[in-house]
Amino acid sequence: MLLSTFAWWVVAPSSAAAATTTNLPELCRQVKNDDTIRPYSHDLYDGTAKAFKRLFPDANGAPQESELQAQANYRCMNGKVLVCFVGANLPCARMNAARDNPGADEFCKANPNDDVVPAFVTGHDAVYYYKCRNGK
Repeated sequence: MLLSTFAWWVVAPSSAAAATTTNLPELCRQVKNDDTIRPYSHDLYDGTAKAFKRLFPDANGAPQESELQAQANYRCMNGKVLVCFVGANLPCARMNAARDNPGADEFCKANPNDDVVPAFVTGHDAVYYYKCRNGK
């Protein structure tokens, strides 16, 4: 099962039971957005498995806990827990939506007409695709 190419929302429990800041769903409801990347915790397995089954109903079951321990990262987004599996070009952190990219600018000076500016130059968090035209 290829798990490094997607992210999904974890369904946070609706009950407001006495939660502390160690309870990630409750923390996310309180802070709304927190770009801090957190590692997998067993406490998140049920919500992660439920969200996976809802989003991928044709999959042969949810990810194994060992897969989550090795690959899953969590953060808060819009008051929900976001879980993602980070791959070579798949960051979990907040994305960079700036149109200006100094790395791309420098790359294009040296490669004036390249059709692709690589992610290692722009940063893996860049949301835009860059290409060079006449050194720009």
